Formats: sequence, C-alpha cells, structure tokens
Amino acid sequence: MSKVPHLYYKYRSVDEYGLRFISHNEAFYANHTLFNDPYELEFNVIVNDRPDLDVKLDKIENIIPKIKNNIQDCFHKDIGFLSLSTLNNQILMWSHYSDSHAGICVGMSSLSLQKETLKAIKYSKNLYTVKCELDEKGEGIKVPIDNDEYLIGICNTKCDIWSYENEWRDVNRKSGVKILPEDAILEVILGFKITEKNKLLVIKALNERRNNFKTSPPIKLLKAEPNKVKYELEIHDTGDIY
Repeated sequence: MSKVPHLYYKYRSVDEYGLRFISHNEAFYANHTLFNDPYELEFNVIVNDRPDLDVKLDKIENIIPKIKNNIQDCFHKDIGFLSLSTLNNQILMWSHYSDSHAGICVGMSSLSLQKETLKAIKYSKNLYTVKCELDEKGEGIKVPIDNDEYLIGICNTKCDIWSYENEWRDVNRKSGVKILPEDAILEVILGFKITEKNKLLVIKALNERRNNFKTSPPIKLLKAEPNKVKYELEIHDTGDIY
C-alpha cells in the first residue's frame, strides 16, 4: 500500500478556475473524456482456462466483449477525477498544466480528501486485466462483481510513460466542481515565469479566501526558481503568509 503523502499538489493556470480554486476551494473533477491520455478507463479481460471442461475457445472469445460492456456499465457515465501529484517541482508538469511555468501549483493537505476514494496511480506497461473464470458447468463466465478492487484498478492504472507525474487520484461519482473543506489548501507556489499582473491576481484570490474561510489555516506563498547549474526547479519561501 502506498504511503499517504502529507501534501498533494495541483498544477493550474492563473485563470478563473485556478483563482476560484484558491479563493473558494472549488476543485474541478474532470470527466475522463477530457483527459489527454487516450487509455483512460481502458482495460483487458481474460478468462482463466478450465482444463477439466471441454469448452470451445470461440465461445469464450465471443462473450468477452459482453463482459467488457457489463464492466463499463458499472462506471457512472459522469464519473469525475481530481488528479494530484506528490511533486511540486516537476518541470514537465509545470510546462503542461501550469501555463508553461507562468501558472501556479497549489499544495493541499492530505487530511482534506477522502482516503477511501484517493488512490495512488499504478504505472504499468500493460492494460489493467480483469481476470474471470468459467463456471462449474462451462456454460457461463464468472466476473468478480462482489470485489471492487478491479474497478479501482481500472480507474487507477496508467501507462508507465506517465510515471514522472507521481499521480494520486481522487474519484467522485459526478464530474464538475466540488467544494473542498476549508482547510484544504496550505500553500500556493508561483511559477517562475508568472507575470506581475497574474501574481497580483493570485494575491487577490488569497485575500478573498481569507474573507471566505476565516478559520482556515494560514497559507504560505512560495516561488519556483530554476537551479543555476542543474535541470531542476527549486521552491523558495517568499516569506508571505495569507
């Protein structure tokens, strides 16, 4: 089991949604169709052979697509995902998700998210496999419908080319905006290319947040800076607290 990190990070642009994430705790749970990975919620089905039964292979092959359809129907059509990372200095993620280093990275408390729905992504070279078996008479196929591990596995298995993201994923039955607990956000990191205008917008959102959540913990403002001799980002404390 993966150890739960103290902080999770969400990379965002400085736009309406990124600013309301700070000021109103509005997290956007995206439908999988919006993701940039074409393999989201894809999986493989195999049926374990029963040497003691005489079952034609084509019978099994014909029923596998039906099994896949039945499993896919187990997922709510509007299921939403909040993708987070354990890293706040990942260069590629700043490039892809934070407006090419001109955006922000928001640090969130692990205590603010439901442990039951928050899982570490497993990275693999192969699709997640749902293992089924023939029934005792060889007339049907048993799917592990009483075990939700395979549903969790489908939601949280990705190709290993994405492993640099160190992703943890929170799953919600419905996609769209969800209001997080008021103590969810603990720090905001400015990208090293952020404009002065957008920096002021972030500070405005932090001040607005203080008015909206008067009992929430103080939030640190930090800044990402490129290392002078290595291909690395360093996170520096600005000394400002909101």
